[in-house]
Amino acid sequence: MAVAKYKIFDVNLRNPHYTKTNVLDLLNEADFLKFNDDELNEICEDLNSNKKSLEQNIKFIAKKTNTNTVCVTLGSHGAVLYYKNKFYHNSGFKVNVVDTVGSGDSFLASLIIMLLNGKDPQYAINFASAIGSIVAQSEGANPVISQSEIDEFLCGFEQTDSIVEESNVFSIN
Repeated sequence: MAVAKYKIFDVNLRNPHYTKTNVLDLLNEADFLKFNDDELNEICEDLNSNKKSLEQNIKFIAKKTNTNTVCVTLGSHGAVLYYKNKFYHNSGFKVNVVDTVGSGDSFLASLIIMLLNGKDPQYAINFASAIGSIVAQSEGANPVISQSEIDEFLCGFEQTDSIVEESNVFSIN
């Protein structure tokens, strides 16, 4: 892990394939944390958080792990991105779910590529939520996604100019 310039930890708690110690070690090594809401609650409880809200627990875990980027997915209710001490929300897209395999990975990959390319964090979370939804409404983990399909999901969401300095969003240089 010491060699990696930027470390992303997609938590994915699956009993019996993890220990609390291993998860905590990985949390403390990562630069970007991605949870679902149940995982965040479980880990915050393990860390003795007394916080009651999602946002409070996100701030708690960010401070506890010294991580400035935390994303929490909320199933059909979208996702929350905590990036550089600011929250960005997407409330989800209504789709007929056919197959969820690959939707979380597609969501995370889309979010990361948007942020790495210096896109506005709000647009990045909207884009990632759209991609995850498109994959969930399709058969299989790797559906063909057209630009027009993405545009249809993002219609009404403004894409602002990049707000990230040229130094790169993740400082991996």
